[in-house]
Amino acid sequence: MQYYTLANGQANETGVIMADTVRTVLALTPEAAEVIDANASERKRGEFVSQVLTEWEAGEDRRHGQGLLERIEARLANIERLLQR
Repeated sequence: MQYYTLANGQANETGVIMADTVRTVLALTPEAAEVIDANASERKRGEFVSQVLTEWEAGEDRRHGQGLLERIEARLANIERLLQR
């Protein structure tokens, strides 16, 4: 397991995270740590994880009340979005 301390919030022009930051320590599997490392620099990890979780939650909200075809289309769109990164 790798441990990451993540900070989310808005960085000002000097790169300092401002007051709306929440510090969290997470124990991640090696695979999850590799995903973070591949997609974000050390200073941007919190921002990346915050964005992923926010997008995931928004996707969950949209899926309620959808039929099978709509859920498949949503998953395909998510995969396409991930491949474009």
